[in-house]
Amino acid sequence: MSHFHLYKTRFNAILFTFFLALQITACTTDENLTTNTENTSSEGNINTDTDTDTNHAAIITGIDYGNLTEESTSEGTDLLEVSGKLNISDTDTNEASFIEATVNGAYGSLMMSSTGDWTYVASNNQPAIQNLDNGETLTDSLIINSIDGTSHTIIITINGVDETNIPAIITGASNGDVTEDVDPDNDGLLEVSAKLNITDSNAGEDAFVAETVNGSFGELTINSTGTWHYTANNNQSAIQNLGAGASITDNLIIRSLDGTTHTITINILGVNEASSTVNITLTWTAPVEREDNSTLTLSEIAGYKVYYGSMQGQYDNSININDGNTESYTFTDFPADTYYFVITTVDTEGRESQYSTEVSITN
Repeated sequence: MSHFHLYKTRFNAILFTFFLALQITACTTDENLTTNTENTSSEGNINTDTDTDTNHAAIITGIDYGNLTEESTSEGTDLLEVSGKLNISDTDTNEASFIEATVNGAYGSLMMSSTGDWTYVASNNQPAIQNLDNGETLTDSLIINSIDGTSHTIIITINGVDETNIPAIITGASNGDVTEDVDPDNDGLLEVSAKLNITDSNAGEDAFVAETVNGSFGELTINSTGTWHYTANNNQSAIQNLGAGASITDNLIIRSLDGTTHTITINILGVNEASSTVNITLTWTAPVEREDNSTLTLSEIAGYKVYYGSMQGQYDNSININDGNTESYTFTDFPADTYYFVITTVDTEGRESQYSTEVSITN
């Protein structure tokens, strides 16, 4: 069998300042691909350069371990999570970084960045983790690599716990809004509905207590699966007295089967009430005699004067009607309230009679 060897020849020249003579001796490399070049000047000095063409392994330090505890999940998820950072140095140019990758382990996965930042996540609900008892552990070993192929192991330890009375995790819609006077079905109730979700590592406890909870302004009904419905009487004064931009809050506490509590918050928003005005028409019959019982003809009547106010017996306002033939008058755009009216007759000589009997109108 023939053997072929590839040899590499390198030439190094040392240029001296004297420029008297230059001798270059080239030597072929040996099996280790090492080149020796001797440069001899007229001074008789010999310089020898040695270059070894090998790949140097990267040096990896930093945080290469992590600890997780069963049930200690990230908020709103079922994931256990831990992070760290590795450092790297490499004498080879442009090789001091990591291969960016997701590495799957026995129980979770590790996301590795090129700069060394890593995050490991594992589902808390997988049987291998849920079956751990207090003091028991699982180990997940995950291998990452640098750009030059240097490998390194990150070790994650998952610790078990005693699952007795571990609280349920409740997520979903915990807030609702209702608005004063917004009552689509005209039943007098302000209403809003939504749904909560629940997970519980304790078997048979991932449900809610079905009940009706009374709040400050309304009540909330929830079923075992988490669907809830809130109602409040729109006509109660606390709601009707709200102005635009004002609100009141009703906080209602519900429970899961294991006793974990959760608060549902209802915001009741106020509105400006539409102004209510009415037109009021007064009618009367012209008098036919004076207070001394003498006859009064229509031609002797110059007009009338109407007095009115919002308190009985107190008439803060008046109008003059300068036509003796008039027997009615209409007030327009009166705000909703109770009003009291009296009328007097004015004769052609400017004399005014006493008040008539008071009448009241509520609108």
